[in-house]
Amino acid sequence: MTSDKICKYCGEEFNNIMPLEFASHVRNCPKKPKQKKTAFPDITVYGIREPWSSRPIKMIRKKCIDCSAGQFIEVDLCPAFKCPLWTYRFGERPKTAFEKGRAVTEEHYEAIMVERKERGLD
Repeated sequence: MTSDKICKYCGEEFNNIMPLEFASHVRNCPKKPKQKKTAFPDITVYGIREPWSSRPIKMIRKKCIDCSAGQFIEVDLCPAFKCPLWTYRFGERPKTAFEKGRAVTEEHYEAIMVERKERGLD
């Protein structure tokens, strides 16, 4: 099967060439503009586009703050236990957060909420 083709980048005409050979030329054409390569897309947090962080745990924190409408206290008191990001919502590993007294398990969260009610904070 042959057909007449013109490369959209260099304008070179190809007669009697197989479609796969032509596609290979177009893909590797020396005049084809180089595309900017990015490892990860930008992420929108609080309506602001930010570059992808090399530290995923920090990006999880930003996502949780975005999910909580920018309220830091809401991230700390987040009741969405089933969310896969819940234990990482503090922007650090769960073990580190637990050592700092933050709720990283449902039981610990419930104990903190009871304490808050007793102190009249809720």
